[in-house]
Parts: sequence; structure tokens; C-alpha cells
Amino acid sequence: MLHKATKGRDRFDPSSWSLRDWKQIAWEVNNADVLICSTPCFVFSAWMSSNGEGEADSNFYDGQSISGTKLIYMYCLDEAMDQLSWFPPLYFSHGLYLNIGTNVKQLGIQYLPEPKL
Repeated sequence: MLHKATKGRDRFDPSSWSLRDWKQIAWEVNNADVLICSTPCFVFSAWMSSNGEGEADSNFYDGQSISGTKLIYMYCLDEAMDQLSWFPPLYFSHGLYLNIGTNVKQLGIQYLPEPKL
């Protein structure tokens, strides 16, 4: 069973996870604004590619829309790809909303909805 989620001083320790726990990690690829997760979640990694028409950018919000707190700005050059990874993963306490900016061919994200204990 997954251990308590990281909040404040709590410890996030995936070294003790079982295969069942690891299978709960989800991923999505999008090219339009989208609410990825409506509950608290952890973000492990993200990747974005340009559509070849210019530099690409996107924003990640802690919340259910662009009215949430912007936590990540992602950018890549024209005809390029960028990838970001976090360990320990980033915690989004109010959900995760992606605001796809300009010239984005695709934006992928790997995340884990906060487990219910």
C-alpha cells in the first residue's frame, strides 16, 4: 500500500512501493488545455514538443483551471522537444490543469493521483 502523501514534513518514499503501487502512475499526452487531475496529485515528469511553427510554451496550474496557482512554465525551441523530471515528484494540492500555449504539438505528463489511505 502506498505511504502517506508528501505534505509538509511527511516523507515520500517510493522505494517501499509494490508493483501494484507503481501501476497507479498514469500518463497522458495532450495538445489542448485540459484538467488532468481534479484531486491532489504528484507530478513526476513532463515532455513537450514544438509543432515546427515556432517556439512552444505551456503552463501547469495547481488547481482546476487557469485561476489556480501557476507552478510550472515549460518552454522549448522551434522544432525541438523539452523534458522535465522531478524526484521527489511535485505535489499539486488542488488538482492539475494544463494550459497549452502556442505552437505545441504535444505535451505529455506522468502523474500519480494522491492515494486514498
